Amino acid sequence: MTNPKYLRTLVILEWLFIIAGIILSTMLEKQLPVELRQWIEMESEFSTNDTVVLIGVLPILAASILGSIGLYRLRKWGASTYLMSMILGYALYPFAGPTVEHAFACMVYEVSVIISGMIVAIAFFTDTLKSNHSE
Repeated sequence: MTNPKYLRTLVILEWLFIIAGIILSTMLEKQLPVELRQWIEMESEFSTNDTVVLIGVLPILAASILGSIGLYRLRKWGASTYLMSMILGYALYPFAGPTVEHAFACMVYEVSVIISGMIVAIAFFTDTLKSNHSE
């Protein structure tokens, strides 16, 4: 049996890395070359495509948060909710368009993706959620 502490720690770490990535992306934008900052400024205007993506992202974000809470509380439904929110979130990527990020912020995001893979592996391929701690 995998210790539930591993899963809980990974859930917390994932959200810490996501928040750190958002903060770093905002802070490090000033260090990008002028041309890239100008392009980001041009793309910051809200378009119809952005509205469609936002309408899709908000319920997926809510499901991701709910799934993370479920996983943290060692609930079986948390794993399914978490995985589906990941799949649906990645399905929206083609509609988001190009992005410009500082390499360090991108690296932090990538670490959060690795952690999410570890979460899925523990949730689906171990007996952590089948123990007496879950539903």
